[in-house]
Amino acid sequence: MSENLLTEYSGMTEAALFRRCRKALGLSQPVIARALLIAQDRTIRRWEQGEQAISGPAWVALEAMLRGNGNAVLADRVATVIEQRRQR
Repeated sequence: MSENLLTEYSGMTEAALFRRCRKALGLSQPVIARALLIAQDRTIRRWEQGEQAISGPAWVALEAMLRGNGNAVLADRVATVIEQRRQR
């Protein structure tokens, strides 16, 4: 089953993946903004709408939050995004 989920998540845009991760953690945009030390929650909205690139440190923090929450499948997908960004 987790293999199917990983395949499902692999076709997502970064914006859609970020939103899915936030929802999996059960966090609102303002709450995740505070957790990521983002000054304005509209930044989160811009990330999720694909209007602005998601910062590298936010991806790293999100991966840690997902692992801490026991969501290894999404955390692994986020780790893939981080690795792809490092290779650019």
